Amino acid sequence: MGSKFTSTASQKTGLPLDLVPLQNPYQLGEDDSLSVRVLFRGEPLKNQFVVVWHRNKFIFLKVQYRTDANGEIRFPVMTRSRWMVSTVKMVRLGKGAGADWQSYWGSLTWGYQ
Repeated sequence: MGSKFTSTASQKTGLPLDLVPLQNPYQLGEDDSLSVRVLFRGEPLKNQFVVVWHRNKFIFLKVQYRTDANGEIRFPVMTRSRWMVSTVKMVRLGKGAGADWQSYWGSLTWGYQ
């Protein structure tokens, strides 16, 4: 660890389901908020359930959000804990696909010491 911050944390991964932080979580102050954009096949995924998991040695929280028209959620962050943002996108498959549904799972994790 050092004091140099890059934009790597905010880059798209290119995976079908992508959770992209719009700020570097390591540059946030105590009680700042983080925005995360959810993309599916490169496009903002609106009205998608997203779960934010927060844990430190005293508490465990799990809060559900729904993305807005830009595929974004925003939530307050405490900088003395571990975090995970996750979502699952289900896509109905056509006949002859060998399955009824395809699931796409995405997560974003970070933590503070």
